Amino acid sequence: MASSPVIKALGLNISQNPLEVNPGTLSEASNIIIRRDDVVESRRGFGLYGTAFGISSDRAKQLANYKLKILRHYSNKLQVEGSVNNDGDVEFFDLDGTVVETQTGLRVKSIEANGNFYVTTNEGIKKVSVKSNSDFSTSTKIRKAGATQALDLRGRTSTTLGFQGGFLPQNSLVSYKVVWGEVDANNNTLLGTPSEAFTVYNYQIDLLLQDYNRLLSA
Repeated sequence: MASSPVIKALGLNISQNPLEVNPGTLSEASNIIIRRDDVVESRRGFGLYGTAFGISSDRAKQLANYKLKILRHYSNKLQVEGSVNNDGDVEFFDLDGTVVETQTGLRVKSIEANGNFYVTTNEGIKKVSVKSNSDFSTSTKIRKAGATQALDLRGRTSTTLGFQGGFLPQNSLVSYKVVWGEVDANNNTLLGTPSEAFTVYNYQIDLLLQDYNRLLSA
C-alpha cells in the first residue's frame, strides 16, 4: 500500500469528518506539544512538589500564597510549606484549625491584607496572622476574623450607709459599656461590638430622706 510522508501537524481533532481528513490531523496525542507550526515536541511532565497529604482520594482544592509561603487546602485542613526533608521534598504541616468551603464543590477564596491572610469558610471569614514566615508552626491558629462581641452588663452599687463621698455626686448617673479588643501579630487593633449600656444612679439622698420622713409622719 502506497504511503506519503506527513509534514504537517495540525493537532488533536476529536470530531473528524470520516469522508475527509486534513493532513496532519491527530486522532490521539499523548505527551506532546505543538508550540511552533507543524512541529511536534515531547511534552515535559510536571514534577511533584511537597509531601503527600491525606488519603489517596484527597486532592488539593485550592492553593494560595502568604508571607512568601505556599498554602494548600484539602479536606478541612489548611497546610503551609515548611522545610525540605532528607529526600529533598518540601514538607507541609497543618495549621491549628479547620477550613471548610462555603458550598461543596466551591473553592475557598482568600486574600492577603493588613499583613494577615483571610479566607472564606462556611463559618464566615477566618484569618491567619503571623509577623513573618518564620513564625509559622503547628500551633499557628486559624481563627475567626474580627474581635469578640461583648455580653450585656449586670451589676449593683456597693455603698456605706450615711457615706456621701465618692466620684459620683448626688443626683447624678454614669453609664458603662464593655468593649473587647485585641492587637494581632501585625499590629492591627481590632475592637468588637460593645455591650448595652449599664447605668449607675446616685440619687439625691437628702431629698430622699426628707421624702421618707414625710411618709413616716403622714
